[in-house]
Amino acid sequence: MTRFFSERLDRHDRTGFASGNARLDDYFVRIVSQDVKRNIATCYVLVERATGVIAGFYTLSTHNIPLPEIPVELARKLPRYPNVPAILIGWLARDQRFRGEDIGMRLLFDAVKRFTQSPFGIDGNTQVSKWLGRSVALVEYHAHLGGMSASGLGKSDVETREAIGGLWREF
Repeated sequence: MTRFFSERLDRHDRTGFASGNARLDDYFVRIVSQDVKRNIATCYVLVERATGVIAGFYTLSTHNIPLPEIPVELARKLPRYPNVPAILIGWLARDQRFRGEDIGMRLLFDAVKRFTQSPFGIDGNTQVSKWLGRSVALVEYHAHLGGMSASGLGKSDVETREAIGGLWREF
């Protein structure tokens, strides 16, 4: 069993969190819950298993990058949409009590893992691979292989084919 685990921010005690940066601390202690409630961001925390103390946190938000800001060599392989969808790691901080324990690296790894395992991430990775002329293999390591998540698409969405985009149109 690992020393830390990550999960969505819920009713965790954030009052003792101190990263050493007043702006980050204030955001995490006072504001992040409002962003989560308004669906502006999703917040994940890395918790020390033995104590329940939050070692660090990060937020994920949907974002887009204007096509002209993408490097030319990559942009020429992308569709001509005005913006490229992206996921933004908006805030990330480590509590000072865990300095020197690679908490920042653990938080980044967790964020990338969550993103790439989401339907948006699977679709995005697959599309970029296609644009770069590469192939993708999705591997499921659990004993049960179920249906692919469609982020809440229901019967009415499936019957209206125009409502489905990206990789999901191929199925």
